[in-house]
Amino acid sequence: MNVTLRETLKYPLIALEFLTILRISRPRIYENSLFARSISCYPIIGLGIGAFLWISASLLERLVEPEVNSVILLIILTVLSGGLHLDGLADTADGLASQGSKADKLGIMSVGNTGPAGVVALALTLLLQWVVLAEILQLGGSLSRSALIVTPMLGRWSVIPMVGLFPPARLSGLGNSIQQSLITIPMIIGTIIAIIASTFMLGLTGILLIFVAAATSITVAWFASKQLEGITGDILGAGIELSQTTVLVAFLIASGTAFLLA
Repeated sequence: MNVTLRETLKYPLIALEFLTILRISRPRIYENSLFARSISCYPIIGLGIGAFLWISASLLERLVEPEVNSVILLIILTVLSGGLHLDGLADTADGLASQGSKADKLGIMSVGNTGPAGVVALALTLLLQWVVLAEILQLGGSLSRSALIVTPMLGRWSVIPMVGLFPPARLSGLGNSIQQSLITIPMIIGTIIAIIASTFMLGLTGILLIFVAAATSITVAWFASKQLEGITGDILGAGIELSQTTVLVAFLIASGTAFLLA
């Protein structure tokens, strides 16, 4: 299928409006093919979010302690995404922790009422992010800057291995919409962007963090697909959120070793 320049220019816009609360144009429904190809721009949107976090952290560091700065950054990150990924994490935890058939689990996830498993998943994930991010902010300089920029980028890139390796669990919905027209080239482009950005910012550590993000998202998708015979939009959100968390932890560990090349 030939892709026009006009369609190509829509990819960043579609990715921006999907991954954030920002709206450049009036709300519209895009064709599955355009929506799927916009996946190549997910890392770019992640880099933009990361740059905004870094600027915010730089402005806040003279006003508040790292622990408070970390909380504010997490609030900014949540607001920018509209809480979409955290909602996916909570719904995924509730669905997978429940007893019953595939239909029962998908039903719980589609309702969206947060249960005990979802609350625990949110609390533990946000607590870990807050603690680790506060430690990273204390590193200062290029280290904290690189972590803030690269982490959101890799979190959003993590969607690519999930949709590339696992089928959709539903005949409709977000996961199905992306995979109906999923094309290898946009996935390759998105991955190349992630590799270049990570390597440029962090050298060998950037490559390590890509593997960490991929391993996390694939593990989440694999565990979910064992129960649901595929993945959903909620699982993509959970993968993004958990990938960001493990990338932050891996970065903090690497910062205390000679392996970190900033």
